[in-house]
Amino acid sequence: MQYTDVDKMVKQGVVPAWDLAFRPAEPADMKSVGRLFREAIAAMNRQGIDQWDDLYPTLEHLDADRKERSLWLVEDKSRLAASVTLNECPAEEYTGIRWKKSGRVLYVHRLCVDPDQQGRGVARKIMLWVERFAEERGYDVIRLDTFSGNPRALRLYVGLGYEFVADMTSRKGIFPCFEKEVTPRSAPGR
Repeated sequence: MQYTDVDKMVKQGVVPAWDLAFRPAEPADMKSVGRLFREAIAAMNRQGIDQWDDLYPTLEHLDADRKERSLWLVEDKSRLAASVTLNECPAEEYTGIRWKKSGRVLYVHRLCVDPDQQGRGVARKIMLWVERFAEERGYDVIRLDTFSGNPRALRLYVGLGYEFVADMTSRKGIFPCFEKEVTPRSAPGR
């Protein structure tokens, strides 16, 4: 099952053209998803980014996302390039955060890009797609967090216009929380 509206959005100039395809994960995908996360964790560790480990995210977390139909796979020429979880469930660590925007919220969790695909703008393209996904499904706000020790992710979200709201603390440290209003037919990334 392909997310076919991407072609329409490319033709309208809403998102840049690319070879990425988006689809919900299926049971047969989980071995590849597990490998994607293991390789990404190893690459982050080599870069000194201690964001994820053997305790989180686990294949059980990811398979629960799949069962809820919230785990999206991103393929480049039929090869798994990334994944992202999109749902209406805030992280429990968000309790007490005073978000600035209100309305129906889409949460972005566990955006993971294959280390071989990093540095090519894949995460940015995914987030532009997420913004259109949110708009088409009637969401008012997108919320997410990222590890304070992950400078690339921080630059990505700030560069796309996500607004810092607050820091949350988890066992791995500080995670800045961001949100962005979903505006119909606005320029992506703004």
